[in-house]
Amino acid sequence: MRDPRTTITKTWAYTLTGFTDSLERRRLVFLDPMPDSRVCAACGLVPFQASLLPCGHALCRFCEEKIKEKATCPVDRYHYDEENVLQTNFPLEDLEQRRVLCGVAGEKCEFVGTVSDMECHIVECVACENECARCSRPVARRDAVDHCRQCTAAYLRVAADGVLSTVFEKLNAIKEDVETVRQQCETSEDSEGGESSDFDVTSSLVDTVVELERELLLLGLATKDQDRVSTPCDSAKVPAASGPYRGASKASVSVATCALENVHACFDLVNGENKDVVITSNQCTAAGYTFRVSGHFVSNKGRGDRMHFVFFLESGEWDDHVAWPFAKQLTLTLAHPVDASRDVNLPGIVAEEDSSKKPIPRSPNSGYRTEAIEWSRILKHGYIVKNNIYVNVELE
Repeated sequence: MRDPRTTITKTWAYTLTGFTDSLERRRLVFLDPMPDSRVCAACGLVPFQASLLPCGHALCRFCEEKIKEKATCPVDRYHYDEENVLQTNFPLEDLEQRRVLCGVAGEKCEFVGTVSDMECHIVECVACENECARCSRPVARRDAVDHCRQCTAAYLRVAADGVLSTVFEKLNAIKEDVETVRQQCETSEDSEGGESSDFDVTSSLVDTVVELERELLLLGLATKDQDRVSTPCDSAKVPAASGPYRGASKASVSVATCALENVHACFDLVNGENKDVVITSNQCTAAGYTFRVSGHFVSNKGRGDRMHFVFFLESGEWDDHVAWPFAKQLTLTLAHPVDASRDVNLPGIVAEEDSSKKPIPRSPNSGYRTEAIEWSRILKHGYIVKNNIYVNVELE
């Protein structure tokens, strides 16, 4: 065993081949370096049998076969005569006396001994780590039972994946029902009032399904992100969605949070000559509508550096199930990363021409533009988190 007071400053790792079945292709960490004559100069393995070339480089049998036809060393391009190649063996008894760390846990185990002792040690080593089936944390074998008794994560990931899969299947079935209703509305010979009522029911159902789908996606991300649960206190905390997510302000509102990434790099492109630099968010969906939010950096010598935002619609999978032209009441909010009370409602949303029409695939609509906000205010009050700005979108 290793003396805890002893510090190992340098080690050398080698992969063995050709010795015994228990050592075949095992990578061991040695306390002393191997001589060059024991290490294949091409593949780096330490073979039982090696060929020593006249130039001083050693090759394993496999690598030597690759160069026999040209008889040229692959390292220094030295041409040699085959009769000058020396065949050597690395005696097993010599290898077994070399000192190594544990062959399964490496420096995480206190073992230091000969290769021969290590082969006996690894059968009983308890320092090797495996992933906990509940929380996915690496746990040493010696601690596995105690950790399992204390781990409160349960089988959250497996259970949640099953629930999500079932619910998404049901959502797809609802989508098919919505499409059927829409087709019936188009071919119906009922009165105009009846058609309008059916369409309102369909639109309401779409809103409900999209909102449920969004919440389930957030649940799925939260489940995947939960990679550790070590104490009851930790397990009680619900993983947060990426960015400063905000819930709907009231029941009739659909929400989405758009992330504008790498804002510092984009702002650095503004040169103070009224130059407009644009950064665009990820694609989002709310109330059945697909959209993005773009941020526009503008430098003006008279008014200083400013930023305004533009909401614009794109073609999406729900376009055939929602009302056109777009007539939702739109609210954009600059979300503060830690304090919702400091969120900034972005006023003055002005619709540009053709901004409310049904989008054409791969051709986004014109946008809804907000008033500008000072860049210094964004920096001073900490609205940037991990180089991103988050804009909350509400559709009512």
